[in-house]
Amino acid sequence: MATLTIRNLSDRAHHALRLRAAGNRRSMEAEARLLIEGLDAPETTPAHLDAIRALQTHAITAAGGPEKAKGVVDSFLAERAGEWDEG
Repeated sequence: MATLTIRNLSDRAHHALRLRAAGNRRSMEAEARLLIEGLDAPETTPAHLDAIRALQTHAITAAGGPEKAKGVVDSFLAERAGEWDEG
């Protein structure tokens, strides 16, 4: 296994990594490892992305247009994101 040392990391980036790791109940090292290892993952479109886009279009239409729907769809997706990420 390879070892990586990161020098001159900004305080802001360090703090963001620490918060992200804590939020995911992981060490900073484990969080950084997952982020870096994800770089070689093939970029694919989640199967549910088309369904989300269709739902977004429907919600905007039902709300009476983009200005009236602003924030509603984003809030819904943010609430559901954890459910979809969990499987």
